[in-house]
Amino acid sequence: MAEYLLDVKTRKIVAQLEKYFDSVYPDDIRLRGIDLGCGTGGYFIRLEQIDPSLEIDGLDYSKKQIAHAKEKGVKNTLIHASMSEIVGVEEGTYDFAYAINSIHHLPSKDDQIKTFDEILRILKPGGLFFVHEINIKNPIIKFYVDYIFPRTRNIDDGSEIWLTESLVRDRNFAVEHIDYFTFVPDFTPSFLMGGMVAIDKLLSQSPLSVFGAHAMFVLRKPASQ
Repeated sequence: MAEYLLDVKTRKIVAQLEKYFDSVYPDDIRLRGIDLGCGTGGYFIRLEQIDPSLEIDGLDYSKKQIAHAKEKGVKNTLIHASMSEIVGVEEGTYDFAYAINSIHHLPSKDDQIKTFDEILRILKPGGLFFVHEINIKNPIIKFYVDYIFPRTRNIDDGSEIWLTESLVRDRNFAVEHIDYFTFVPDFTPSFLMGGMVAIDKLLSQSPLSVFGAHAMFVLRKPASQ
């Protein structure tokens, strides 16, 4: 399941990068991005495998995670900082940024707002910010991540501040696209994955997609900023 989600999320990002930048940038230009809450680098490693023209830095607040990434042989630039205060990165550095299931770990809504402001600062005008979060519009999913998931996994503890669509829309970005997807339970056994993935693809392309477990917000920094 983790491998399936890794592939789905990274391919959605690459598709949007191609949609918005292929007509703007020459073929020999490498898009530069930053992974917020990069952990040990799983997402930027896969993104660069899908599209070798991408150049992605990693940022994480955990020195331990950065150390593990370096132990894996990661050659990308790794930044130790909070995503709400990205010290050492100049204004207008990146073509794109993404945060995959990391913003809800910030300690307060103020820190979430500061993160959006920081990303606005470090993106180039017209740059894209991809926000991947749990879709709490679905009450079943919200109940699961609040009460069941924290008791069965060691990733979340039930104190997470889930990102709302209203908060995303209130920031100074243009909302280019919102994608809801994934109906495969995270506890699906491997022998059922083939059938579940087929069902998932059908539901994710139907009007029922708004009830999917995950959401991707594609936000653009205005060209005038």
